[in-house]
Amino acid sequence: MAICIAVLFLGHQDGNSQGIQTSRRKIMQLARIRSIVTYHKCIRELTAFGYITYCPSYHPAKGSLIDLKIED
Repeated sequence: MAICIAVLFLGHQDGNSQGIQTSRRKIMQLARIRSIVTYHKCIRELTAFGYITYCPSYHPAKGSLIDLKIED
């Protein structure tokens, strides 16, 4: 849940309400997650349940793309 809120917060700052391109470090800091293993477990579960779409970026300067699946 904290990861979704962090994505919404960052999306609101960028003017995008559903998806963002950001680094793992920034999401972990906002969500107060300290373990990389916990972060990836949460991302994997959110993706499996269909709450987010996660496209990892392996480039150090580019962030991963996270889209929230918000249905009206």
